[in-house]
Amino acid sequence: MDTLGKRIRSIRELLELNQSEMAKELSLESPMAISKYELDQREPDIDKLIKIAALGAVSLDWLLLGVGPMKGWTYYPRNPKDAFDWINRQLSSNVKRIVIVSYHPASDKGGGMENGFILVTDKGVLSMNGSETRSGYRGGGPMFYAEILKLIREKAIPTGQVRLSEKESPSLDNTDLSTMVPAADFTKNIIEEELSALGYATPGEQERKAQPATPEEFVSVSAADGTAPIVAFNQHWIGKKGDPTNMRFVRITGDSMEPTLQPGDVVLVDQSKQLDPQGGIYAISVSGSLMIRRVQISYPSGELRIISDNPKYEASEVEADKVGIFGKVIWYSRELER
Repeated sequence: MDTLGKRIRSIRELLELNQSEMAKELSLESPMAISKYELDQREPDIDKLIKIAALGAVSLDWLLLGVGPMKGWTYYPRNPKDAFDWINRQLSSNVKRIVIVSYHPASDKGGGMENGFILVTDKGVLSMNGSETRSGYRGGGPMFYAEILKLIREKAIPTGQVRLSEKESPSLDNTDLSTMVPAADFTKNIIEEELSALGYATPGEQERKAQPATPEEFVSVSAADGTAPIVAFNQHWIGKKGDPTNMRFVRITGDSMEPTLQPGDVVLVDQSKQLDPQGGIYAISVSGSLMIRRVQISYPSGELRIISDNPKYEASEVEADKVGIFGKVIWYSRELER
């Protein structure tokens, strides 16, 4: 019978490590812990499991549950917010380099579709499938992919890219992703190139654009997806609303929130405000699509009720872990003449 212990042992043997060496790699005081892991007498905590997966460059699903391919993405996020949170947690540890894997169809004349992220640590390789942020250049994914890019930029971690052609498999299942790191191109500023492709200004460009219209008593808030303008607010006013660095603009498309919000309206989303038990209007992601909807918690099921203010659209209930909460809408603007 295949067990977690046997899978841990198979990783150790593939790495040609004895139990003492494996214990040292996992910062364990005694090889006895490795023995107990392999005999299924004790289970590693989640941090140790992630380290074991990194050492073997294996999938967490395979390691934990014995399902799916052994090699491939370490982690498959449930939704865009989950993707961002996972990357954020890993960047808090000892990540030395990052490789963005991008799939570029022959018909794609602009940016590609990011397939995932490979994180090189001093103990091995972790990776995250990009399925929940893959629509970064089209559809509802830009803000989540861009937020991950900006997070990486903030950490100042060297980042390269591997570009897959249409002839190569975009899934990368059964692939030892650690073998892709040497092929990555680190010569370009991939973070700024990707942000530019998504419509985001680089720090220098953004400073030049904002400077004439943003005196010292004002603070600017940028668009979440490049479709809305950078807007300046009075610092005193916006300071009462929260931290402006957590705020993003989103332009409304479609009629699902009429009459409350109309196509062309611009809403201000505070990313620090997560789901309130009383509900409200939120920027959310369901199945990778970004939308602005009214959200309520249904009791006792705990599911989220997704509501369009337009009565011609029916409300739906979705499991909470399948909904990414990007932030709460706290303000909107509307042009009287368009």
